[in-house]
Amino acid sequence: MNQKIFDKKFLSVLVLSVIIVFIIIPIIFNFIFLFPTPWTKGTTSDWFTFFSGLGGGLIGGIFTYIAIIYSLNSNKNERVAIKNKLSIKIIMDSLNYLEKIHTEVSNVQLLFEEETVKEMDNQFERQLEVQQGIQIFEGKIEVLEIDDLKERIELIVKYSDLLKERLLDTYLELNYLEQDINKYCFDGYHLLDMYITYFEGITDNNDFTKKEFLYTFISSYDNVGFKGAIEEMNKLAFDVLYPKYIKNDDYIGDFIRENIQPHIRG
Repeated sequence: MNQKIFDKKFLSVLVLSVIIVFIIIPIIFNFIFLFPTPWTKGTTSDWFTFFSGLGGGLIGGIFTYIAIIYSLNSNKNERVAIKNKLSIKIIMDSLNYLEKIHTEVSNVQLLFEEETVKEMDNQFERQLEVQQGIQIFEGKIEVLEIDDLKERIELIVKYSDLLKERLLDTYLELNYLEQDINKYCFDGYHLLDMYITYFEGITDNNDFTKKEFLYTFISSYDNVGFKGAIEEMNKLAFDVLYPKYIKNDDYIGDFIRENIQPHIRG
């Protein structure tokens, strides 16, 4: 992002100062000493020495001020460049990892029959009627492809952990330079950390068939469980942050959009 080092007001003051110091003051000084007056004290050489020192000090001050302004603006531009780079990178990293996580969550959903999901949705609805909030499901579900389920959960934990670390690194590096990115990183980190801890406990106890655990992936509701949280993160990254920091356009980009892809559906 290019920014002007000096604005028009500063340049106007600078030019005016130079004109006054190098043109107007010497003219006035020369005019005064052309004619002896009762108000003029000292010799001409004394006054030349005085004004030479004054002019040198003013010139040095002006250039020092210019150097300070230039340095401050350069540092500001550097911070803006770093902020933009970190913001773009964490958005793209988030979309990448969230897509991988979403794929594995979808793979977990494919392991269960539609009737099983409906039954758990009905149980969830009944629990909500009794008490607000999510109640813990009791019992377990028989999973025929248990090894496949474990593999999917391991990948979900792996990608979640990688994204969690990226969110933390960006949060610390940005140092509040960009509030919405910082909030996204902060909230996302704590969300993933909570679920990773939960999933690791499930893995340690080999409780992969618990209803409570499985429903966090297969619920039909968009705002329930781990699946809902990931969709919410992806929605924020894709619909809000991506247009703001990268490009207000289709995510696929011009190269793919302008080329016919007969084999791609979706």
